[in-house]
Amino acid sequence: MIKMTLYEDVKLLLKKNGVEVKSDEEEIFKMEVDGILEDVRDITNNDFMKDGQVIYPYSIKKYVADVLEYYQRPEVKKNLKSRSMGTVSYTYNDGVPDYISGVLNRYKRAKFHPFKPIR
Repeated sequence: MIKMTLYEDVKLLLKKNGVEVKSDEEEIFKMEVDGILEDVRDITNNDFMKDGQVIYPYSIKKYVADVLEYYQRPEVKKNLKSRSMGTVSYTYNDGVPDYISGVLNRYKRAKFHPFKPIR
């Protein structure tokens, strides 16, 4: 089996969903992936270390691809909050929707804070 990098895995998942990363956007793509993974580590309090290596499971790679794809949508790119068409109204939330970010719940670890007695 050929070992693919994290970036190649995310690109493959994006390609499967019809999103192509152009060669001139490669550096921005890597910065966006790194930024999303930093958010994942902050949200989950999980560094994904196994045997001294950072190993992201498939669902985290899929989450990164889904977030990148979500931010490519026209209503998100234009920062659209709501729109009306006749009698139908659409409202958009800020941030990543729960159906995408819900995958992170299973990787969350408790945060412990040292207890200091009040004197």
